[in-house]
Amino acid sequence: MSKEGANERISRRDAMPEAEKKSHTRIIIVVALLAVCLLGGGIVYLLFGKKEPQSYNTVITADNVEEIIAQMEEKDFTPIGSYEVQMNTKWEFPDGSSPSSNARVTNPVKNNTTVFFTITLGNDNRQIYKSPYMEPGSRLENIKLDDVLDAGTYETVLTYHLVDDDYKETSKVSVKVILTIHN
Repeated sequence: MSKEGANERISRRDAMPEAEKKSHTRIIIVVALLAVCLLGGGIVYLLFGKKEPQSYNTVITADNVEEIIAQMEEKDFTPIGSYEVQMNTKWEFPDGSSPSSNARVTNPVKNNTTVFFTITLGNDNRQIYKSPYMEPGSRLENIKLDDVLDAGTYETVLTYHLVDDDYKETSKVSVKVILTIHN
């Protein structure tokens, strides 16, 4: 724009009636306030509108499986992935240092995920067993605990640790297991 054009615009503005100048100023203020409100609303939505996905850190047992399924169906919950568990949940040991007579854990072929699992005592979270990595299609039997337990019945938590191709943990699934040490 030339200097003459700029001077002409200024002259026209100065020649405008005062009411028209106020009208232009009001329009600019309303547009600016509207932009600020929209920006503020967007910020509030980003900070408070999105909720983190709910984590399901519940040990699933035969007693609560129906309740957990009902809770999941009530909510708008779509699992990112799934994992099939094939195992028994009541393991018998002749004594605290011998392999179990009936413990079985299978990583079914259709899981397509390598796993390992750990067993912790339910009362103090002390790890008493860590399995080797289990490729899809593998099965463990004759499981011998890493710690020797006295005779008795123990509530434990068996946690499957799903790993990627680099053996880095990607997810977990926990199941309650009852161990009975006989002698």
